[in-house]
Amino acid sequence: MSTPLDPIISEFETQEQSDSYQRWFRESVQASLDDPRPSIPHDDVMGEMRELIAKRRDAASGVAPPSPRIVVVGDPYAAEALYQAIEEATEALPQHPYLYRPGRVVGMREAVVHPNYIVVYRLASGCIEIVNVLHARQEYP
Repeated sequence: MSTPLDPIISEFETQEQSDSYQRWFRESVQASLDDPRPSIPHDDVMGEMRELIAKRRDAASGVAPPSPRIVVVGDPYAAEALYQAIEEATEALPQHPYLYRPGRVVGMREAVVHPNYIVVYRLASGCIEIVNVLHARQEYP
């Protein structure tokens, strides 16, 4: 018969469950220590996890990740401010896809995120697709 444990002291209901978990945990740690494969640096693992979390968050929110083709030359503070403006303007799109004006191209919509920058997006198979980020002086379409 198992001895009941106090829920304030242990997350397990019985001593038997606690012992079983401890055995499993110790075996798992030992197996990891005995693994002959090379170790992966912590920073590499964390970088991969951040990317994975961001991809899953974007997929769950229905917003397609922005294109990496945006190149900013000059002031890094201005680049960061522009990035934040784009992020703020696009984070509400999954809940309110028609928030911004219809685009100049049929099927597109346009969000003015800064007096000089426009995010062009469209609704595509259940998600929001960011098509482009344009400077207001660019010829479009």
